[in-house]
Amino acid sequence: MNHQRLYAVLAVLALFSTAQPAAADTVLTATVGRTFSGDVEEGHTSYGAAIGFLGEGVFGFEVEGTYTPHFFGPDNQGGTSNVTTLMGNIVLGVPIGRNKSRLYATGGVGLMKFRVPDADAFFDIDRNDFGVNAGAGVMVGLGERLGVRGDVRYFRDVHESTSNDLDVDFGGFHYWRGAVGVTFHF
Repeated sequence: MNHQRLYAVLAVLALFSTAQPAAADTVLTATVGRTFSGDVEEGHTSYGAAIGFLGEGVFGFEVEGTYTPHFFGPDNQGGTSNVTTLMGNIVLGVPIGRNKSRLYATGGVGLMKFRVPDADAFFDIDRNDFGVNAGAGVMVGLGERLGVRGDVRYFRDVHESTSNDLDVDFGGFHYWRGAVGVTFHF
């Protein structure tokens, strides 16, 4: 029985020693954007960052976080209102050209955090919801390691509901965000 385990371990080691490394880029992106439409009365600047893993094919994955201060209006005495998102997304990107450029569509799920402080703490809102997002954009390579990126994404909160059999309701809070950023490929 011990010989079978030894042979299995040797077979796995032989397999991994002959395997070629995956040809995937790790992409770090810093973005600045603007919210608009949906539940946005006035656009607000958002700041974000993403880390993604893109292969030579069309499939990839990224984790993106954004922070939008003053989302629900100007500062009040209790602090700033804001919306923060953290999303895990699937990326479908079509490579164009030879310089790491891609047209892409992305979508996924994650968390949306809403904060609206009130001076007397009677009406404070500090809530976490599940959220979804979807969008499309373009990455343009400016060399082997540097590029720029622009996209438009739709965000919507998802919360539990007892009004249907699926127990999921797309919440009433939604907005769009356009963003541009600098990408670093590793």
